[in-house]
Amino acid sequence: MQRWIDFCWSCAREPVLTCAGTRNIIRNVQWRTQLPQDLQLTDVGYKPNGSKISQLKKYYKNEESTIKALEDWEVIREKGNYNSVGITTHAHQKKGFTKQGFCIQAYTITQINKQQEVDIFYRTTEVVKKFAADLVFFRDEIIPIFELDNPVVNFHFANVTIHPMHMIQLAPLDKGFFENLDEMKTIDFRFYRSVIKWSHDSLEKMYTSKYLTQQRIGQSIKENSKPNQFKRIEKKVNERYENLPEFQ
Repeated sequence: MQRWIDFCWSCAREPVLTCAGTRNIIRNVQWRTQLPQDLQLTDVGYKPNGSKISQLKKYYKNEESTIKALEDWEVIREKGNYNSVGITTHAHQKKGFTKQGFCIQAYTITQINKQQEVDIFYRTTEVVKKFAADLVFFRDEIIPIFELDNPVVNFHFANVTIHPMHMIQLAPLDKGFFENLDEMKTIDFRFYRSVIKWSHDSLEKMYTSKYLTQQRIGQSIKENSKPNQFKRIEKKVNERYENLPEFQ
């Protein structure tokens, strides 16, 4: 899990290409890792028996492409030289406000001298909450299909969104959360200020906010923290909120 936490902060520190509301947008990001075995959907506020994985399977598990790739893979995996298979993740078309396109585009599995790696290609992702769910999805639903043993995975992102609303969800998981957050003051004060304001409101209004997502974030922080840990998080957020200067 720590590798994913570090990746979230490394994205937050990157020079911002543009902003969409309070969100930072960066481009052309690559991350080489192994999928975290200790990360769970509940760590980022999803319900343990909710519909998130079912939704990801619906939109990103293309059965026809997966079956064909698996047939090819079963043939080539016994060979020791180079070969690869490619799988599209375009499955059920989204509707409504998400209809702008699939976030996950495709993935490939490559074998060279019995060493296997996976490459996953993205149009875009939000790096804390949504991407964490993708990591669980690939770990639990995709990698086992091809019987890969915790392979190295290379993520290729055309665009990455860092949303200040979701950063507080790292607090119960990251021992250095507030040190990392304070570092953002000198790197990107605008983003730091947005994180503090979103975090304060999520904790302060976890049952009263007019934004359902904000309520869920606050409640998930409380659920994922021990009582004393939650009080410390709340105290540290409030201290920073009370000392926020106004924008010039």
